Amino acid sequence: MQHQLDDLELTTNSSKSNNVDLSSSAKLYSAEVEFLNQQVQHLQLENAKLNSSVKQKESQIAEFRRTMEEERKAFGGSKAIQRIVELSRRNRDLAAEVAVERNKVAILERKAAVNSQCKVKEPEPVAPPSLPNQENLQEKNGLLQEELSSTKKKLTECRNQC
Repeated sequence: MQHQLDDLELTTNSSKSNNVDLSSSAKLYSAEVEFLNQQVQHLQLENAKLNSSVKQKESQIAEFRRTMEEERKAFGGSKAIQRIVELSRRNRDLAAEVAVERNKVAILERKAAVNSQCKVKEPEPVAPPSLPNQENLQEKNGLLQEELSSTKKKLTECRNQC
């Protein structure tokens, strides 16, 4: 009989602990369900916002497409637009080539100028006149002054560039 009591006590004790475990499990389960329900509500709100944003973007895309189609019609079709784009691209390429050629020409001109200016002529000696005349002397003096000033200019330019 004692064995039966032991069995009964064990059963009684285990059923009490099972009731405690079940009630705490039920509380955890209900808390988890509540948390998950809140997450579902949050995700539903976010989904609704995203759907409205997608609809708004789709309407903007449709509006852009309508305006692009109107612009195409206004310009006389897509062939004209393609031709304009092609010609503008070609124009840009040719402008770049012209700029490269201009740079080459400028470099060559500088080299030619340096080479020509570095070859400065020395003034030719002038023979003294046998009978100095006042007018002849003034003319020759003026010519020599001009030649001297031009030689000085060439020498200065050559020094500046070299």
